[in-house]
Amino acid sequence: MFGLEFLFAAALWALPLAALPLILHLLHRRKSPVVLFPTLRFIQSSLQQSAARRKVQRWLLLAIRMLLLALLIWAIAQPAKILASRFFGSDQSTVAILVVDTSWSMQYRQENQITQIAEADQIVQRLLRDKLRDASIMLATSASDLNRTPFRGSSELLAQWVPLKPEPARSPLFDSVSAASEILSKNPAAQKLLVVISDFQGTDFPRPLPQPADPQLRIVALDLHPERPRSAGVAAITIKPAQVVAGIRASVEVDIAGTPGDVRPVALSVSDLDGKQLLAKPPQMANIDDSGHTSLRFDLEMPNQRWQLITAKLQGEDPMPWDDARTLAIELPPQQRVLVWDADAELAAVHRMVRLALDPGEGRLANWPLRLEAGSVIRDGQNAIVAVLQQVPSPTVAAGWRDFVSAGGKLVLLLKPGIESTWASASAESRTILEGLLPSAPHEITNSELLHVVPASAARQDTVTMGLADDPKALAEMRANRIVGLSVADQRSTQLLLATAAGDRRAPADRDGLLYVRKVGRGRVYTWACIPDGILTNLGTHPLFLPLLVNQCLRGQETSLASNTQVGTPITVNETDVRSGGDMELRSPGGQVYQLSAQNRDGRRVFAYDDPHDVGIYQWRKAGDSTIRALANVTGPAGESEAIYRPADGIMPKMSGTLIARSMQDLDTKIAQVSQPQPRWSLPLALALILLCAEGLFSNESAIWKWFGKGK
Repeated sequence: MFGLEFLFAAALWALPLAALPLILHLLHRRKSPVVLFPTLRFIQSSLQQSAARRKVQRWLLLAIRMLLLALLIWAIAQPAKILASRFFGSDQSTVAILVVDTSWSMQYRQENQITQIAEADQIVQRLLRDKLRDASIMLATSASDLNRTPFRGSSELLAQWVPLKPEPARSPLFDSVSAASEILSKNPAAQKLLVVISDFQGTDFPRPLPQPADPQLRIVALDLHPERPRSAGVAAITIKPAQVVAGIRASVEVDIAGTPGDVRPVALSVSDLDGKQLLAKPPQMANIDDSGHTSLRFDLEMPNQRWQLITAKLQGEDPMPWDDARTLAIELPPQQRVLVWDADAELAAVHRMVRLALDPGEGRLANWPLRLEAGSVIRDGQNAIVAVLQQVPSPTVAAGWRDFVSAGGKLVLLLKPGIESTWASASAESRTILEGLLPSAPHEITNSELLHVVPASAARQDTVTMGLADDPKALAEMRANRIVGLSVADQRSTQLLLATAAGDRRAPADRDGLLYVRKVGRGRVYTWACIPDGILTNLGTHPLFLPLLVNQCLRGQETSLASNTQVGTPITVNETDVRSGGDMELRSPGGQVYQLSAQNRDGRRVFAYDDPHDVGIYQWRKAGDSTIRALANVTGPAGESEAIYRPADGIMPKMSGTLIARSMQDLDTKIAQVSQPQPRWSLPLALALILLCAEGLFSNESAIWKWFGKGK
């Protein structure tokens, strides 16, 4: 009755007693005799009006007494609101959607050593066995597509139950919860329930959820966020230069995230694919600052091994162990064939200096990545050409260089100052071809001061200068008495990497620099505005010139066959890079082998695996061959190792049908609280008291009027 239940419903059988005043009135009703009294006939009309008024008052008094009895009987029956049925358990049909957070942050280990995802697993099973055993249920996780997830019975779900495990999210959990609310709002079931089990981190819930379209929708949120908001973890690991060369110093930067003020030791090691340690560095202490981050730098010389794994690891226990270590896979480039163009005999001394910069061991270093070849004929298999120019080459030579670069090769041009004075007299065809390779046509510049070198903004993004241009002081020691004037003719394809300065005056950002890079077809052209002759410049003896020149001849880092990605991101490798000629096999960290065929994606022929759920090293091999052709290192999502949590009551819709708990025990407690009857007899009692007062007034109306009359 009126959405209420009665704790003493038997008392409602007494409701007919509310008619007792009416029955008594009808039983004792008598008709008064009419006696004519001539003396009072003049006030007959006045008496009739008073009698009519008293008749209305009697019937009103009768109604008050009947309503008074009914309200007293209703109060004795103890009306109450039973709220438990609004969340779980009902004789009516119920549909429910359970949205369970299975992101990587749910691996946080609580004080009882149970992970949050394991607790979520237990909660879901308890709900299926108990409170939702008769409901039609959709179970969705972070990786689920709700449009393809069916409703099933609890017994079917339990019979096919697989323990929850961390998985990459398709999108923030906010989207899944919003979609679930919309699906339930359109469902015609009598009772609809949305259950959200999550740690409610900010990346999953960037803003509060909107009010559901169906106001009768019931929402239960189980907030499992940890009491300690953050744990330390390795957020990122990078290496500079991006293209590593064996025997040449590199620096590894490790980004540590954690609670401000924490101090954690971090160790760095290098190993091969079989786990054999190749190099180990002593631990360094990471002092996490107020921003929750800190960076450590490890300098090391890379061992001579093609495939290497660099691992940074936090020492000590942590409530979220998966992010205490992070690995970076690298590939030392296979030996590149470099053609040193030595057609000009006048530049023999300069050619000698260039060859020493490209190969200091002159072929005696077994692990050196470059194999030099001298001459003026381009051959198949050569990866780069290094040429010193003091005059414009012939159209045939220039066209050969252009075709070589367009096909994916690298061209390094070192221009001797003075070439700009003979530019106008050179062949028009040669100039046209070279203008498509150089940053611009060369021009003369006049400067009486010694030039020094400063990094341009692009130097920190290009793989050749990345890591080498981070020390402005070292670059400033690179000197030049004279350079060839150049400018950036095409901003889309050309960038200035190393600029020049004289005293306090710096050259414009787009001209008169020392080193430029230009993309041509599939390859690149690096242009130096001077030569290492020992008179015009100190390039030949500067410590940065060697790694810069070597990097320009190496295969670019973007074509490296060792890739690093996060879990859930597709793994791809170009068919031309692995030289397959057939199907490829991908071996997962768990030992599973997937047979894959090449497919067209974005105009390229690639091998692709779209579902890497396991963390570790994936190995690409040609079918039937044990040789590793490429590697993919899959790591956990860095963003979830430094989760920032939001309280569930600030995310869930503000409505009476929302219940928020911190655990299953807390949920049971709150369900028990709302299961207690909520008394609703205060209103009938208040009305009964009002009616008692009204009854008293109407019963003594004549006395009241008489009292007022005396007062007058």
